[in-house]
Amino acid sequence: MEKELFILLCPPTGEVLKLFGIQNNWLYNTIKSIREKTDRDILIRFKIYDFMTEKRRKYFSRLQKTFGNIYFQREITEADLIPLFDKCYSVVAPASGVGVIAASHGIPVFSESFGPVSSISLHDYSLINNPIYPDRDKWLNLILGHEFTLEDIYTGNWLVRLKQIYPKELKRILDEDINLFHEQGQKL
Repeated sequence: MEKELFILLCPPTGEVLKLFGIQNNWLYNTIKSIREKTDRDILIRFKIYDFMTEKRRKYFSRLQKTFGNIYFQREITEADLIPLFDKCYSVVAPASGVGVIAASHGIPVFSESFGPVSSISLHDYSLINNPIYPDRDKWLNLILGHEFTLEDIYTGNWLVRLKQIYPKELKRILDEDINLFHEQGQKL
């Protein structure tokens, strides 16, 4: 891949395609829409089982020949995913946890209207050159409210998990709270 920032594309699995009625040709159509607007490298992150059949491998090869500058990566852990964000221009994920993690790191996300990041993302992939950077605080609070159980909160596991998944966002929030605390203390 080139040194320029790339687009991380996370196609839906067969189960998501069926559940939400997404067209089987979503990947082809999405790449086509993106390619009409940019020639940035595209890194496609697949689930491991998507590489298991010869038919799928041939399809991926045809995508590379048709659109160029397309690279593939098998699914990796969240910890391995986060360093990619330093080189990531945006994430295209219709309904993916990757979109949540990317958004929490300040990466612009493109998703479908039913995805977990839909309220802070664009849904028109042809706008890839015009990503948005909305305030994510309300959205992050909502996501975190759905992420953790009362047991997580009582045991402190929520903070351990936040440090692993959202280190930049957590640091920003804590820094803001510390600054606010100091400002309020000076007024007393």
